[in-house]
Amino acid sequence: MNQHQIQRNIWLYKVFSLFGEPLFWGPILILTLNDLAHMSLKEVYICESVVVVLIIVFEVPTGSIADMLGRKKTICIGQCFLFLSALTFAFMHNPFMGWMANILWAIGFSFQSGADSSLLYETLKEGGMEHMNKQIKGRNFGSRLLLVAFCSLLSGYLADIHLRLPLLVGIPFLIIPLIVSFFFIEPRHEYSAAHAYTMSGQIDLIKKAFGIVFRSKALRWIIGFTALIGVSSKLWFFTYNPYFKIVGLDVKYVGVIFFFLNVTAWFTSRYAKEIEDYLQEKNSIVLMIVLIGVPLILMGMFPTWMGACLVLLPNLTRGIIVPFVDDYTNKHLSSESRSTGLSIRSCITSTIQVFAMWGFGVLVESAGVCTSQIILGIVVLIVGAMCFAQYRNIK
Repeated sequence: MNQHQIQRNIWLYKVFSLFGEPLFWGPILILTLNDLAHMSLKEVYICESVVVVLIIVFEVPTGSIADMLGRKKTICIGQCFLFLSALTFAFMHNPFMGWMANILWAIGFSFQSGADSSLLYETLKEGGMEHMNKQIKGRNFGSRLLLVAFCSLLSGYLADIHLRLPLLVGIPFLIIPLIVSFFFIEPRHEYSAAHAYTMSGQIDLIKKAFGIVFRSKALRWIIGFTALIGVSSKLWFFTYNPYFKIVGLDVKYVGVIFFFLNVTAWFTSRYAKEIEDYLQEKNSIVLMIVLIGVPLILMGMFPTWMGACLVLLPNLTRGIIVPFVDDYTNKHLSSESRSTGLSIRSCITSTIQVFAMWGFGVLVESAGVCTSQIILGIVVLIVGAMCFAQYRNIK
């Protein structure tokens, strides 16, 4: 790749990141599954668990396909499935369509996961710019969050007109990443340059990548830390709408809250590198854990509209975690198996998520939303302390 092609890929990746997922559905996703697809909260958790199982099944094989056949091709395939998923979400009117929308999303996510991050990192590597990965990733993610923040404001009012409207309005924007994915330039790619695709070659590559991941203390640690933050954040996200109902928050104000939480995440993502440089890595890790565990406990203990505002705090972590984890992982993986390694990280996190989603769904059904939040917060702080102790041993 020449310098022009490198800069083109970086610019295309920014556009791709900006519009890669639906813009308007954050504040109303659970409500649409409840009211449009007629799924109970428990069924939503079960559905999400099944979706995660599918991601586990597809994640590593699609990652190895990206390493063998090229990251661009798998990104294109993934975007096609994600677009079909969004269409199904927009027109769902029964539980079957709700399930199908989630399954299509799982397939699309699996193809894209790891391949997009690998394409960016390998592009930067060809230009000797790997040191800019965290900054570019953070700013791209931040721009996405800021756009979603303003769309969330509109989403609440659109939903007040008709709950299906935010899903429909978001569809045209998803055409942009679908088109952009076909214009990426594939970076030079060590495995595909030396090997033709074979099933046995794919299996060998997967085995090699698993060996690399499990022999590395640093990679094992980042997988555990990613699982802690990612799983707890997702479980918490699925309590947002039920919690807002408990405290009597009108749906149009939910959009306002989502605006501010995305602006909060935008700020920390935009300045993720500067924040980590100032705090240092170990203090950043402690901060991310505390900003999830403590607000969860407080929300559960004091269920009021003011308690609902505490969802802003974990979004400080949400802004930092993506560039932090992406950069940390890429530094410890080779070019040959980068997408596979990233997919293994995601696969293991998803495996933990399956059991967590199922267990948390049962907990919410029996103990209620607020008590479940308190328990989740305590678990985050305990496991987070163990995770930090392990980090210090690696250092």
